[in-house]
Amino acid sequence: MRKIPKYVLRYFNETWTKENRKIILKSLKVIVNKKYIRYKDNFVEEKIFEKKIKVYDKENPLFKEFSQIKDNEQDWYNKLSVLARRYINELSKKKWKEENARVPSTYTTRQYAYIENQLERLEEYFVSNEVYHCFLRSDLELRESAINRFIFNREPVYSPLLIMEKVKLYAIKNRLPYFDAKGNLLPSIIKQYVVERKRLPMTEYEKIKSSVKRTKKEFINLARTNLEDFEYFVTLTFAEQESKAEHLEKNKNSVEYGEYDLKFVYVEDPTNYESCVKMMNSFFTNFRREIKKYDLDLKYLGVPEYQKNGNIHYHFLMSELPTDVLYDIPSWLDYDYKIKARRYDKGIKKWVYGKSSVERIENKMGIVEYISKYLTKSLEEIKETSFLERLNKRRYYYSRNLEKPVNEYYVELEDMMNESDYDIEVPQVLYEKTSLNFYNQSRSVLYALKEY
Repeated sequence: MRKIPKYVLRYFNETWTKENRKIILKSLKVIVNKKYIRYKDNFVEEKIFEKKIKVYDKENPLFKEFSQIKDNEQDWYNKLSVLARRYINELSKKKWKEENARVPSTYTTRQYAYIENQLERLEEYFVSNEVYHCFLRSDLELRESAINRFIFNREPVYSPLLIMEKVKLYAIKNRLPYFDAKGNLLPSIIKQYVVERKRLPMTEYEKIKSSVKRTKKEFINLARTNLEDFEYFVTLTFAEQESKAEHLEKNKNSVEYGEYDLKFVYVEDPTNYESCVKMMNSFFTNFRREIKKYDLDLKYLGVPEYQKNGNIHYHFLMSELPTDVLYDIPSWLDYDYKIKARRYDKGIKKWVYGKSSVERIENKMGIVEYISKYLTKSLEEIKETSFLERLNKRRYYYSRNLEKPVNEYYVELEDMMNESDYDIEVPQVLYEKTSLNFYNQSRSVLYALKEY
């Protein structure tokens, strides 16, 4: 049994820890200046970084080997492959040399250019945010302390004035004794949050809002990847028990005129989250089985919409549906009060819990943005209600047969857009946007490889 070398133990623990994994995986990053998100053969998004970034090389066999070591593993070093053991030994020696190397007294031309660029940005940021305490009063040159903190030590750039405003709003909202008799922040509070940079606790709403933003991006990426498969926009709502008598009377009259006989399973409480999810899952289990009878594989992707009163309904993108599984919605239920006219929509026979509406998608490009907005719309609707916790649960639903977007880093854009592969002459640019970041700005371009 091999002992772990002493020079390895300078940086790695005898028992495998998360810190061990963090050091190793960080060393296995590769440098890139472009990232591609490939949405099947439908779209490709190119992200170009002003300054090269490091990303994990997940295809590296060493990355996979070190990732799979379990926490608190005692004999991890002896279980490593020869290649992995050699790598960790060389890494430890390299880190020791770097730590004991002399700091260069001069910089290269490239390093000087980078520092000057960062200084210009720092000055512009501070002036625009009125952060004048970082300048010398005489000639508005940046203080040496500010240069060391934000350029060389790469501390996050911030504005004390903006932080103080956030602290005030936080204190007022939570009724905290952070103010003196004149209404100014107490010196002790300023010291905590501005000088010592203590973080303000995020509210539950702020946490969810940040998370919903990421979820929306995931949803859009998944929709773009499978866009060519979606043919219908479907809305599923629940029929309330209190409307049963009225519905039965109207339905009886419509059946006499030859319209479809609706037989709803009325819901006692359309605000009950668990009950609604159970009914929706039951529907898809039965509906997929029904669609398979027509030699079709149902694909779907959708989001719940939460209203302020707690009611729930769902919006879905669905693949091709046979006409036999649909029905013409009776006139008494098909009237749209917004347009003041009948819509002549179709409904899904298997959805027995209330009204369903099925519309063929006319604008596939627009429908993705439209349906994804229900995520943020729901957040705004229920942010001041007891229903907010619902957004900590599952935020969108999709069938397992959907294809996932793929991140690529080493493919040139010209190779990805080969004419023979996509039968198009020039990819259509859908949008370009620049993400501003003090240390590294990026530009994203979304290309459509097909017409919709």
